[in-house]
Amino acid sequence: MAYARLATRCGLAGSLGLALLAWGAAAAVIGAIAWTPVSATLLNVAAYAAGFAALRSLPAAPPAPRAPLRRQRDLPLRAATVAAFVVIVVLASRALGPQATGMAAVFPISLSSLIVILRPRIGAGASALLAASALRAMIGFGLMLLALHLALPHLGVAPAMLLGLAVQLAWSLLLLARQRRG
Repeated sequence: MAYARLATRCGLAGSLGLALLAWGAAAAVIGAIAWTPVSATLLNVAAYAAGFAALRSLPAAPPAPRAPLRRQRDLPLRAATVAAFVVIVVLASRALGPQATGMAAVFPISLSSLIVILRPRIGAGASALLAASALRAMIGFGLMLLALHLALPHLGVAPAMLLGLAVQLAWSLLLLARQRRG
């Protein structure tokens, strides 16, 4: 959300840097509160409502500055960045503790690396719209985490993980069906 609002006002480093600082500040505040499923759900509903309201006025993307270039190293670079972050989180998890590890696990490394690769090709406006469109998909992620949290004590790890995956896939399919309907 922060990147989408800042992308056309700042350069890549400034807009992404400020967006990641905003994420860190929000994560610090969120991490300091003892959440229940109800309070976390209410916070998510409020955050998504505020996010959609803030992004409603986002202008249409201007044409890309030049034809997008496809470099063969982009996908492997993005995959390596995400994999390296996962390895760092897993290796540091014992020192970080469960709460900090949980926050690090939801760090937006995948979207950040996508922005770094695509912004020079498609421009600031289009990359802002790309980041804004991720908000709809994140609702499914939140629903998956809620389903996992609620199911884990009753079903065990494997069935709860499968249920979480099913919730995420159902949300994604709903978004695809809605997009195709127009």
